[in-house]
Amino acid sequence: MENLKKYFWSGLLFIIPVSFSIWILVRAVIFLENLLGSWLRRFLPNVYLPGLGFLCLVMLILLLGFLAHNIMGKTILRGIERIMESVPLVNKIYSFSRTIVMAVSRPESRSFKSVVKVKAFGLGYMIGFVTAQWQDQEGKKWVSLLIPTVPNPTTGFYLLTTEENIQELSLTVEQGFSLVVSMGLVKPEQWQP
Repeated sequence: MENLKKYFWSGLLFIIPVSFSIWILVRAVIFLENLLGSWLRRFLPNVYLPGLGFLCLVMLILLLGFLAHNIMGKTILRGIERIMESVPLVNKIYSFSRTIVMAVSRPESRSFKSVVKVKAFGLGYMIGFVTAQWQDQEGKKWVSLLIPTVPNPTTGFYLLTTEENIQELSLTVEQGFSLVVSMGLVKPEQWQP
């Protein structure tokens, strides 16, 4: 009976992350399929096949990428950008999303540079991820931090502080995210805060 219990827990620990990963992947593909697939189903019902929306989206992305790399295409895409920037409300959403995409896609810098701890309201410490560092005119060193919320690290708050208020941790960004998402249950071996 003890072996049966051990096998059950081993199987469960294997199947949960595998099935969750597959579920996320399937949901992402369905979402991407429906971006163009719902339009194709409505206007071209005789031509539509499942997966055609996803394939058309990939082709559209490749076409836009091709246009972005030649003079005529750059002119067309810049005209579309000017339209997006001139429409009230749309310009705010476009500007915000463009800023995020450009910041994340810069090859010369990773989004998160390191994992740090910062004093939390005098009670303890919070884990933060360094997004930028710079020095002001007086020579003071500043740090931008994302302090993620638990257990959903895609939300959180932005903290601007000076370098002396933080302490860098001996964790990789991936280890830091694992620690935050697991609410401290999964911690790197032989790691001391």
